[in-house]
Amino acid sequence: MQKCAIIVCDVLPLDWSASVLKFSNPFALPILNKAWFDYWIDFCFLYHISELRLVTNSDIMVADDALLKMKYDSISVSHEVCENLHDRESILNRNSAFHEGKDLIYVDGFVFLHYDKNTETHALPEFHEMTTLASCRDHGVYGVPDACKKAFGLGENGTDAKIFKISPIDTLEDYYELSMQLMKNESERYLLSEFPADNHIYLGANIELPLYSHVSPHVIIGHNVRLSGYTWVGENTVIGNECCVDEHTDISESIVLEGTYIGPWLELRRKIILRDSIIDPDTGISITFSDGAFSSSVKTFKFVESWEVFVRRVCAIFLLCFYFIPFVTYRILSLFTFLKRIKRWVYRRFSLRFYSRYVRVLKDRTFKMVGAPDDLDLPDLPRGAFSYSEALLHHDDPLFAELDERYYKHHHSYRMAFKVCLRILMRNFVCPEERAE
Repeated sequence: MQKCAIIVCDVLPLDWSASVLKFSNPFALPILNKAWFDYWIDFCFLYHISELRLVTNSDIMVADDALLKMKYDSISVSHEVCENLHDRESILNRNSAFHEGKDLIYVDGFVFLHYDKNTETHALPEFHEMTTLASCRDHGVYGVPDACKKAFGLGENGTDAKIFKISPIDTLEDYYELSMQLMKNESERYLLSEFPADNHIYLGANIELPLYSHVSPHVIIGHNVRLSGYTWVGENTVIGNECCVDEHTDISESIVLEGTYIGPWLELRRKIILRDSIIDPDTGISITFSDGAFSSSVKTFKFVESWEVFVRRVCAIFLLCFYFIPFVTYRILSLFTFLKRIKRWVYRRFSLRFYSRYVRVLKDRTFKMVGAPDDLDLPDLPRGAFSYSEALLHHDDPLFAELDERYYKHHHSYRMAFKVCLRILMRNFVCPEERAE
């Protein structure tokens, strides 16, 4: 019989995720650099559960709908708000259209379910009676056949089978201990966004690892991370995306959350580092640094970013000056309709469709010389005057264009950007492409 799942989660006790870790949506909380919610999506996919619904006592998922907007292959995701999460009967009645005629997996609480992607067969048993699949503290995961939902709503839990194990995430300490447990013993059991390397090391794309840096076993390093010389990343450490660790810093048994800069000559043990804060998971005490030399947001560590903006603007000014005479000539020719053919020749040969984009580079710090084109629906990628997909003549095919732009994001360099700009400008001059003015 077809199966569906309902996760009932009281988000009010999870205020520590917002107050301490700055995650307004606890379902996006990263565990081994992957959102908690994504593990449930993987579980549903592996165990052939076609529909998943989150039931909470807050409209937090409506306010921050990014997770629900994602497209999951063959899995339908929805959200329902219910005031009383302790009344199973009420929850089942409110969601009767969702689970009617299907076996139900009922998850009670904000928990992490331990499963194994490497199991030869992923199949839940056929439920002929109510079954407790996993339980811990006041939380549980239950298998409820369609015929037994009324009894389940009245509070019965059925046979205690304990096919799975769950770990509640009620506190900051629970979150930290779960991450360490998974990193030490279970990282190979889950689908992670990073790529496995030797000795239980998982590395993301576009990582800078200098010769004299060290990475121990049981470590995850996310995408776009830079380690400086003589850094030591000890065992059971998770470093999120877009992070920078400065020289002579030693980190172990710690979680570095996305977008964090860690200064030089620091030694960090059993800590959660979030931008300008260092948090002790055992006590919950958070120390915030006003001096960004110790710990800060990557976005506030301005030197590299400011240098890149400066280089872009110098290039934009150069191109504005270089093409100024062709641009003025084009504007003058526009006054005379009988010179339309010459005007078109000047416009195409000198790539004047880019001229306004050079001005945009000067005005907008986030607009790059090379980035994704505006007409490509990729909100997570920066925009630019030129695009890598156009340099490869793939800009008319959305699929290839997206692959090209994501490749460029993780492999870009000044040399690569220069080659993209030069290739497009020279190709337009020698063999111009027909474009609307």
